[in-house]
Formats: sequence, C-alpha cells, structure tokens
Amino acid sequence: MCLALLGTGADSRPPPTRASSIVGYWGATDSTGVDGAFDFAADGSADIINSGVSLRAEAAKNGGGTITYRFDPSVTPATLDIVITAKSGETRTILAIVEFLSADSFRIRISNASRPADFAGTADDTIVLHRRQRPPESAKPGV
Repeated sequence: MCLALLGTGADSRPPPTRASSIVGYWGATDSTGVDGAFDFAADGSADIINSGVSLRAEAAKNGGGTITYRFDPSVTPATLDIVITAKSGETRTILAIVEFLSADSFRIRISNASRPADFAGTADDTIVLHRRQRPPESAKPGV
C-alpha cells in the first residue's frame, strides 16, 4: 500500500491508551486509490492486507510464515513493531510510531530502517487508519 496522509473524521471519544486498543481491523485508502489494512489480533498475530490480498494468506500458500506485532502505548509516541517471519526463519521488522486521534482512528508512520522519532514524515510513510468492519473470511481475496 502506498501510504498517503489522509484526513480524520470527528470522534468525541478520547484516544485509547491501553495496549489492547490496537486490536482490530484498521484500513485506509491511499491517494492512488489503493485500499489497505492492518488486522491486529489479541494474541499478537497480525495481517497486512494490500488491495484485498492478505499477506498472511499468501505466506500460508507458500509454505508458511508468520506476522506478529508488539505495541507499546506507554511511550510517546507509541511504538509498533510488525515482525514478518518467513518459513526459513528469516525476519523483517517494520518499525512504526502510532498516535491515536480517536478511539476509531490512528496515525501511523512506518520505516523499514530505523524507528521514526516523530510524525514529520512524507505522504509515502505516514497514513491515518480508521477502524473498519473485518470482512468475512469468504470475502477476503487470497484466502
């Protein structure tokens, strides 16, 4: 998903501060019209969905692999590590910072190198995600 900074909707509820607040299905459409989502489960597993294609499902079709995450809201900005582990054991960690704008939206800035220190990024590495309804399994392409 090409990341672009999106506007936020109004929500009067205060932003969450607990680690469990990131659990759920979060999506956005970037400036090029590509839909993407992150699906964070309570057990620490995750999925990345790009244009309707599940990275977790693709990994399963290719013999295995996992996606997990670590979220720490006790620091400012909150940190998020998304760890992609291939069947071979090779890992890739995506480092991010997160700022909840409301209970149903958060801003994320992502890096494949070092963790961003702030949100002074570009439209390519920062996006606002909104809580969305998780699609049924049968509706997910690649599943």
